[in-house]
Amino acid sequence: MKILKKGDIVVIVIIIVLSLIPMLFFKNEFNSDNAKIIVSQDSKIIGTYELNTGSNSQYIEFDFEMDGKKYKATLETKNSQVRLLRLPKEVVPKSIHADMSWIGDDSKIIVALPAKLVISIENSKTDSEIDSIAI
Repeated sequence: MKILKKGDIVVIVIIIVLSLIPMLFFKNEFNSDNAKIIVSQDSKIIGTYELNTGSNSQYIEFDFEMDGKKYKATLETKNSQVRLLRLPKEVVPKSIHADMSWIGDDSKIIVALPAKLVISIENSKTDSEIDSIAI
C-alpha cells in the first residue's frame, strides 16, 4: 500500500516551488555603507553614530541619564556590526543587553532595561521607498 501517489508528489512540489518564489522578489536590501547607529532613550534619540565597516574595533562613548544621574555607556562597532558593552550594575543589574551580542542590520535591536536604552541600526537610503500606504 502506497502512502503517496504521483498526484500527491506533484502537488507537494508545486506548493514548495510557489512558496519559494517570493524570496526572488522580496530581498532584504540592507546596505551597511549608508547605515547609522541610532541610540534612543525613552523613545527619544540621544545619539546617531557611524557604523564601522572595517575589521578593527571602534569604541563610541555616549552619555545618558537615569533618575537624574548621568552615566556613560560604550558601543563597540566593527565589521558593519555594533554591540553595547556592559552598563554599570547600579543602572542595569542584569547583563541581558551585553549578552544580546552583535547586531548587523535593521531587523534587530539591543535593549537595556530599566535604563530604557535602545540601540538600533538604520539604513538611510538616498532614494525614498514606500513600504505601505493606508487610505
